[in-house]
Amino acid sequence: MNILLFKNKLDYNIYVKKIKNISKKVNIEQSLLTFFKKKDSKLSLKKIKKVNLIKSGIIDSLDVVDLTSFIKKKFKVNLDISDPKTLKQYEKFVEIKKLIKN
Repeated sequence: MNILLFKNKLDYNIYVKKIKNISKKVNIEQSLLTFFKKKDSKLSLKKIKKVNLIKSGIIDSLDVVDLTSFIKKKFKVNLDISDPKTLKQYEKFVEIKKLIKN
């Protein structure tokens, strides 16, 4: 059995915060991947991370609306897709993750 020892409460709190951030990152990534796989089950995370999601046809304007609704329900994040900067971020998987984290 592994037992983690911490010098003080602050070290413990920092450790817990890092674990939560890692868990949240994995949860965001997996949830988004699940959303995209519902559209096309052959999509891989590797491919989704590389391409422009809109120009490649992986998502279209209706999918942007659906994805926005999905993000709102899953992560309690309101995104304004009428804002051109926000809409531009829907082109890249990494940028969508950033929208959710912020």
